[in-house]
Amino acid sequence: MTMMHTVNVVLDAQAATLQRLLGVVRRRGFDVLELDISRTSNDQEFEGRLRLRGTRSIESLLRHIDNIEEVQQIALVHSVSVRAA
Repeated sequence: MTMMHTVNVVLDAQAATLQRLLGVVRRRGFDVLELDISRTSNDQEFEGRLRLRGTRSIESLLRHIDNIEEVQQIALVHSVSVRAA
C-alpha cells in the first residue's frame, strides 16, 4: 500500500547534512514530494518538513534518519494511504 507521510526534522547546519538526509530517504525507498528547509534563528541548525511517498515502513525510515549524527529531532506529523494511479 502506498502511503504519504509528513515528517518534521531539525538538523545541524553542516555542509553535507542535507545530502545525508536525502540519501537515507532515497536508499530506504521513499520519494521526496516536497522539501521545505530553512535555517533557524541561531544559524546553527536547519529545520524542515518533508512530504514523502513510499510503500515501506515509515518507522524504519525514521529510525535510520535518527541515526544520522547531525539529526537533532525527527517527528512524524501525518500519514495517509493513497490509491495507486
